[in-house]
Amino acid sequence: MRLPARWILLSAAALVVACSSDEDDDPMMPPLDDPDPSNPSVFEVQGSADFTIRHDGAFHYLFSWTDPSGTYTDVPDPTLVLEVGETYTFTRVTEAHPFRITTGALPVSGSDGSFLRTTTSTPEIESFSMTPLEDFTSDPAPANDAILWTPTSGDVGDYYYTCLVVAHTGMTGAIRVR
Repeated sequence: MRLPARWILLSAAALVVACSSDEDDDPMMPPLDDPDPSNPSVFEVQGSADFTIRHDGAFHYLFSWTDPSGTYTDVPDPTLVLEVGETYTFTRVTEAHPFRITTGALPVSGSDGSFLRTTTSTPEIESFSMTPLEDFTSDPAPANDAILWTPTSGDVGDYYYTCLVVAHTGMTGAIRVR
C-alpha cells in the first residue's frame, strides 16, 4: 500500500518530535503526591466503590466502577484517589494476572496512567506488598476473593497496585489515600 506524501511527512515530523529531547530536562517525574488535576488518568473516587478489574492482555488492568460522580468502564491503569473512612472493594473477574496493592516504595517509573514497575524480582515485590498479603491480593477468577479496604487516617499516603506476574511490569498503577 502506498501512503500519500503528506502522511509520510507527518509521520517523519512525529518521529522527529518523539525522538528529540532536551538534555537539560529533569528526568524525574513529578512526585506521586502532587497529581495534575487535569490528567484524565486521575480519578477522585467519591465515597465507597466496588472496583471490577479485568485486563488488556499483559499490558493494563481495566477498572470499572460507579460512584456519585459517574460510571466508569474499562479505564486502563487509573490513578485512584481514595478517601479515608470509605470502603473499597477490588475484585479480579477474569483469569490470570493476580492483583496486589503495595506501598509507595515499590520501584516504579512513569506518571499517572502510564506507570511501569521497574523490578521483576518476586522477593522485592513481596517486600513492598501491603500485609497481610492475603488481604491485599485479589486472585483472578475463578477464585472468589477480593480486597476489601477501608483506609484509616494512618493509611494516608501513596500506594501502587501491580500484577504479580513479574514480567507484566506495565500492569501497574497508583492509589492515593487522602
